[in-house]
Amino acid sequence: MTMMKVVVLASLLFAITAAEMESTWIKGTASFTGLPHGTEAGEFNAASVKAVPNGACGYGTLTSAQYPFFMVAGVAAKNPITQSAQKGCGTCLEVQCVDDPKSGKQLCDNNTPVTVMVYDTCDECEANQINLYATAFSRMANLEVGRVDIQYREVSCPFTGGINVYVDAFRPEQGGFLKLALRNVAGTGGIKSVALRVRYRQN
Repeated sequence: MTMMKVVVLASLLFAITAAEMESTWIKGTASFTGLPHGTEAGEFNAASVKAVPNGACGYGTLTSAQYPFFMVAGVAAKNPITQSAQKGCGTCLEVQCVDDPKSGKQLCDNNTPVTVMVYDTCDECEANQINLYATAFSRMANLEVGRVDIQYREVSCPFTGGINVYVDAFRPEQGGFLKLALRNVAGTGGIKSVALRVRYRQN
């Protein structure tokens, strides 16, 4: 019996649309996640973070040596950026903490914008709520605040190199499947579609 194997070529075919970077600011709120188990908000030390666990985008565990260096966020399915082919994954957002002058409260420690990459979903979030990893939130406000008003916009990611593909999961048996995650996307443009080229090889 002749056996056939399907080989996925290293080169993928991408249809890329030019992204409108530095778009209009959108008002929203920011919350945070990522506190180590048993750690209170006031005890958080960004230097103690060793890795960010895998999120819904399937980028795997991110270490301090990998972009975006723990500057990551999750968004709700209702957020407009999730309408892209990659569901918002890999999109970079510029987020700025903004105090409401009517409230008379100063919650922001820093009004300098931070750039984060979408790597996860946030099922409990509102449409314009950005759920930042604790390392990113702490650059804008004290974690004990919990939530702050922000404005955010989509921007180009400061990636180096081109688009690369990360194998998130696979199964060779029972029909098989291959789950791929695209990295370094938003620095080039939005992904409209992805096509795999396969090659059959006889043993």
